[in-house]
Amino acid sequence: MNKERIGSFYLYLLCVASSLIYLLVSKLYYATGFPLDDAWIHQTYARNLALYGGWYYQHGILSSGSTSPLWTILQSFGHLGFIPPFIWTIGLGIICFMILVIIFNRLVSIGFVSKLYWPGILLAFEWHLVWAAISCM
Repeated sequence: MNKERIGSFYLYLLCVASSLIYLLVSKLYYATGFPLDDAWIHQTYARNLALYGGWYYQHGILSSGSTSPLWTILQSFGHLGFIPPFIWTIGLGIICFMILVIIFNRLVSIGFVSKLYWPGILLAFEWHLVWAAISCM
């Protein structure tokens, strides 16, 4: 493996570690769950899409309340029974977070002879982004 792939792997690990630390601290001090009502709305649409095949907030009544259809579609796979929806959605959030960190790190490194990793490391521990990754949004 080349040096860039190894560096990216470590950035992935840091993203997962910071997310799991945040989840653990949340669980110890209060609770985990859907911190915003938007996350619950996306889950409701995702569940109804998976179970009934329609864009319903309330079963049988078509609506357009989901502000992020692609995210809702991705979440709907968690309602098919393979992985619990909460775990599935947190996993999707962490994956999106990892992609963001890697893209950011590569963009910052453009023009440098040697690859920089400290910008990605800083971003992997930025608590606003960690919270966004695990907030099921």
